[in-house]
Amino acid sequence: MKIQTQVIPLSNPGTVRSIKSFHFTGKKSDGSTAERSVYLQGSLHADEWPPSLVLNQLIKELETLERDGKLRADFTVVPFCNPIGLDQNLSHLQMGRFDLDSGKNFNRDFPNWNEKLFNSVKASLGNDQKENTRLIRKALDQLLNEWTPKTELEASKKVLFSLSLHCDFVFDMHCDYEAVLHLYTQEEFWPNLQKIAAAIGSKTQLIGAASGDNPFDEATTGHWIYLQKQKGSDQVALGCQGATIEYRGQNDVSLPLAQDDAKKLCVGFAHLGLIDGTMNPLPELQYPATPLAGSEDIKAPYAGLVSFQKNLGDYVKAGEIVCDLIDPVMNTTIAISAKHSGVLYARDWRRYCLANATLAKVASSEAFKTGSLLSAK
Repeated sequence: MKIQTQVIPLSNPGTVRSIKSFHFTGKKSDGSTAERSVYLQGSLHADEWPPSLVLNQLIKELETLERDGKLRADFTVVPFCNPIGLDQNLSHLQMGRFDLDSGKNFNRDFPNWNEKLFNSVKASLGNDQKENTRLIRKALDQLLNEWTPKTELEASKKVLFSLSLHCDFVFDMHCDYEAVLHLYTQEEFWPNLQKIAAAIGSKTQLIGAASGDNPFDEATTGHWIYLQKQKGSDQVALGCQGATIEYRGQNDVSLPLAQDDAKKLCVGFAHLGLIDGTMNPLPELQYPATPLAGSEDIKAPYAGLVSFQKNLGDYVKAGEIVCDLIDPVMNTTIAISAKHSGVLYARDWRRYCLANATLAKVASSEAFKTGSLLSAK
């Protein structure tokens, strides 16, 4: 294992923020250099702590696998990838979802280089798919070098891009307020990444095209989908596949749970051929994949106290009551129901809400949403 520390430029005078990454070297079974690589990062929303503990435990697993010669890919792991957000604390509360200087969500608005990349490589791509992958990655390096960040936030994004752009698999790890373990990925990757979903015990898998806000996993993988659509799969492989994995809720920080999660990730990696490991049959997914455009945000019509009738992981039928909303001043109570049938996979941990707040999320099989598909910009 090698440890690398990259300083984030454009910090305030007298302060230094950095991103620390852990690197593991894999080899093919014949001892030659591994050709594939995996990138994992945790807590891009810095107040989402469970994934950082999972990755902390994964590092221990990877150390053993590297020592025993069982890694068949290179791995890069960044347990805490957002030192800016970690440093944002107000009245004993960590404010890790939005950059307090710009108001921007830390996991939105990563660079979209699709057209620039296509224009730079379209004349060079031939019939050798492997060579085309090399040329595309070289062009990505050029775009990265040409990017001059103007703020510390942009500089931190450039560091994360520099660690991930050459990887074959990218996993961005988050959590919700309260949630079952679930993941988001794009439909092109699902045939392959359902192995990861099954291995980790995902309870909900939300599949779709680009969400519209260019979060990290889509920014690192999306240009491969774009190029493949332009030039065809014979010329352009999916050189990077990725997913966002949501490790339950903010307070699900448990060492035994994280240890188990890390081991299950390794099972998934074994089924992808990235490590030598347990190859027992994968468990069946409890629920089939559903469209990201079918995720229903259950909203509060006004402010009040929230009392849930449904628990995380429950299957809710359309019209069933999910929670009650109580205004103790006006002495009113109304029932809030789901409009679509599906799994209640996430809900807010706060039991007092403002008007129009999202109280819970239900994953339905009906795609009904358009436009931006991610909540809480």
